Amino acid sequence: MAKKAHNRYEKKVEQKPALSQNKILVIGAPVVAVIVIVGVLFGMGIVHLPSGGSPSTSFSAPNQIPYGPPFTEVSATDYAPAHTYSIYFISWIGCPIGASLSWGIYGSIKAYYSSVQNDVYGHYSSPDEGALKNIPGLIFTTGFSFSAKGYTYTFSPFYMYNETMTGTYPSNTPIPSSQLVSTGESEINASGLPSAITALAYKYTAVVPTNQGKPSAYLGNPAHVNTVLIITGPSGTWMLNGPYFDPTYLLSYTYQYLQSNYNGVQPIVNEMSAINSQLNL
Repeated sequence: MAKKAHNRYEKKVEQKPALSQNKILVIGAPVVAVIVIVGVLFGMGIVHLPSGGSPSTSFSAPNQIPYGPPFTEVSATDYAPAHTYSIYFISWIGCPIGASLSWGIYGSIKAYYSSVQNDVYGHYSSPDEGALKNIPGLIFTTGFSFSAKGYTYTFSPFYMYNETMTGTYPSNTPIPSSQLVSTGESEINASGLPSAITALAYKYTAVVPTNQGKPSAYLGNPAHVNTVLIITGPSGTWMLNGPYFDPTYLLSYTYQYLQSNYNGVQPIVNEMSAINSQLNL
């Protein structure tokens, strides 16, 4: 801070007698007590400020979001519990984008939580997806949590449509193709995921346009809610809307091969690096 310049025109202020040491001690004791109490509450995680410990005063919600990389900050608020990163993977069973993104998620988590291998099964994208059919991927069967680097990490997957996007998952209730967006959003809202997260998923797939001119839910044919990865924690809330890389890059691989060799496929390595950066791993 710059030192205040002396102003020779300032009025002289009459100096008052200094407080005695006893009075200073009496006044100082409550202040010290408050500082100690607040410090203890922070240490216990009872007091929890979002976005790395302080609210953002400069964040402005984006009025456009990329379809694909990079991760975009969609809220300055930390919606996770204290000392926690929460990961939300919203997709559908036959989605080629979900298939390609599953490897980066799997690789990032497996380095710190090897049991994730018991919470997935191999799969291929829907045969109805044209050039994007038969993309190898993983389906996550459950949510879980693990600890690493002083933080707790929680992972919550949700699949809204079935293999061919003709019904909900897992109930397989038929969906007219003209209602895929509204039904997908209804399924997400009923998923049990936090309302703040489902609201962001709706906003940035069905309302806010992408860099391709319209919301991502309306880029596909038929229009449908697309795969997103949302990460919330001490750095705020960030979203990857769509694929991190072209899923067709994986067409020459089987999911059996990738489960053991994902670390040798460069697009997956890049995807893992981007996810790790968001997770402070």
